[in-house]
Amino acid sequence: MSDRPSQLPKIGEKEGQGLEFKRAEVLRSNEGRRKLLREVVAMLNSEAGGRILVGLAEEKGAFTGLDPLGEEDRQFEDNLRDALLDAIEPRIQDAECRLDWVPVPGGLVLELQVRPRIPAPVPPFCLRHGEKRVYLMRCHDRIRPMSYDDLRSLVAEGGDGSESWFQEVTEKANSWFDVEERPSYFLLLGLQPRDGSKEVRLPEDSPQVVNHPPQEIAPPQGWTFVTAFGGSAKWARGGRELRSGDPESGYREIRADHTGVFAFRTLLHHLQWDVPENWRGHHPDAPGMLYPYALVDSTVSVLRLAAKLWEEHLHDADLHASLRLTHTKGWLLPPYRPNTIGYHMVESWHATREEEITSGPHRMAAEAFAERPDALAFQLLTDVYAEFDYWPKHIPCFDPATGRWQAP
Repeated sequence: MSDRPSQLPKIGEKEGQGLEFKRAEVLRSNEGRRKLLREVVAMLNSEAGGRILVGLAEEKGAFTGLDPLGEEDRQFEDNLRDALLDAIEPRIQDAECRLDWVPVPGGLVLELQVRPRIPAPVPPFCLRHGEKRVYLMRCHDRIRPMSYDDLRSLVAEGGDGSESWFQEVTEKANSWFDVEERPSYFLLLGLQPRDGSKEVRLPEDSPQVVNHPPQEIAPPQGWTFVTAFGGSAKWARGGRELRSGDPESGYREIRADHTGVFAFRTLLHHLQWDVPENWRGHHPDAPGMLYPYALVDSTVSVLRLAAKLWEEHLHDADLHASLRLTHTKGWLLPPYRPNTIGYHMVESWHATREEEITSGPHRMAAEAFAERPDALAFQLLTDVYAEFDYWPKHIPCFDPATGRWQAP
């Protein structure tokens, strides 16, 4: 790691497959450095690698000027280096991510030069967060999680087959819902026993738990279970499948069975609550907005419900999870919490440019999920909020340090 001259982009040059610009602030916090790690992992999994330049300003992906780091920011180099070594698997080598300080007018730019390993590891590089593993890839100037379709050929060459197992789960759940046809929120969980068993039986009273959830699953302020189902949960297919919600309207549907598959779907406009009257004036082309409490509480409640229904099977299993929001281009997500100044500044709401937002697939020890299902909710939502260009601190009602959700 050294100071050296480097060729900086020209004004107007755009980010691309091998080039990413970041403002100086990302180096100064754990959240920001975590964002840098995502970029590094995605470039490690590309064919050509790339450069990440910290200390540049951009607008709509185009370089607009310097936002230089200062000499005092060198103290964060060790934090970033430790994170690179501790949070990326397999452990990266020095040559795979080189850090250089580049002198510029008014300060410094930190350049991360990422060079993929040859031959590439199988499975590829992933970002580790507790018990979870996230595989990322770069698509032009964006990052997306690698799907199990992306990983399938790699898994065939090595690994334990868990990725292909969850791909089968995904295909099964996709056949239950028409998430590709209408803007949808789709949360999918798979519980895979480590002993190879194919049966994960749900308790007989599962419909009653869904219809009348205990307060620790759905507190009185919650949207998902207290106000949504109205006693609709029941057994289907001769007691082999749990169903709840309204399939005709796509309203808060649950499907789960005895093979360890649990899926929840609702349409995005069902997450559209408490809309200020003037929002259309500032965002006339937006298809809709996501109410933060509805988005967050739905995620938390569904995961807590799954942990409750699966509690007898979580001691020796792996949990897989993915969250997809489909047809999202132009949708808005307000910042902070409703009833705050930031929420009512409608013109500041962020929209996504993506047609689909995906978090995961994540894999973690089911024991860890049993202890803290909220932490998984926080991870899933962090990825969603990142697609709207928000930080984890903007997710309402969570303690970022513990990932614990606290009812408003």
